[in-house]
Amino acid sequence: MKEEQASVLGYDFGTGTYDFTPYIPYLEAWAAMIQNGFPGSESLDIDPLRSQFAAGKIGMYMSYTHAEPGVYVNQFPMAEGQEWGCTYLPIEGDAHYGQYFTGTPGFLFNKDSKNFDAAWKAYTAVFLNVDNLREHFEQGFGISSIPAVIESAAMGEDYVNNPALLKADDDIMYPKTPEEAYAQDFIVEGLDMYNTFGAIIAGQLDAEKGIADLTKRYNEVNERLISQGVYERIINPDFARN
Repeated sequence: MKEEQASVLGYDFGTGTYDFTPYIPYLEAWAAMIQNGFPGSESLDIDPLRSQFAAGKIGMYMSYTHAEPGVYVNQFPMAEGQEWGCTYLPIEGDAHYGQYFTGTPGFLFNKDSKNFDAAWKAYTAVFLNVDNLREHFEQGFGISSIPAVIESAAMGEDYVNNPALLKADDDIMYPKTPEEAYAQDFIVEGLDMYNTFGAIIAGQLDAEKGIADLTKRYNEVNERLISQGVYERIINPDFARN
């Protein structure tokens, strides 16, 4: 994907419109790989997949980096003689963009709660306690971005051997697309982007036709919501995925 497009999940922050065309070569590559080398893999959910990976029956898969260390320590220990590692996804050409990073969602308190003080006390004791967060990080249950935790933690072997698991200097938080920011209003007729991508990868939909139709349908929703005053056209000229 070209940097000048400054696009995230098909949304071009330079023009304020959707264009999923840059995904076509990647989807075609995935479709060829799945259909030629991994038939049936689309039916595997994440935990059955992990168990097969731990047993040495699956060679690679994609996942969120924060989740995996604890999985292979506690949930699905690796079979004897099996080792695992983490690396960055391959890219096309020489372009390198910042890795997508998102923090843990916040916690909300019910406005009608009669136990605000107790809830806040529990929240701070669990989620703002450096000792708890350090233990959570050391045991591989999540990646921390808090300096006080990272500086005092005994780095686990999985993190030492796989620095790609950790938050890196080139990790960035992308701005939200209209579909993300206005999820309750942004209702797409037919398959959304994820199911369209899945249909293309599974060989059920032609990439060129499917992506052209997807782009058309997303822009129709975007323009309709703008005209209805749900939001103004979202443009971020300073954003570049570099």
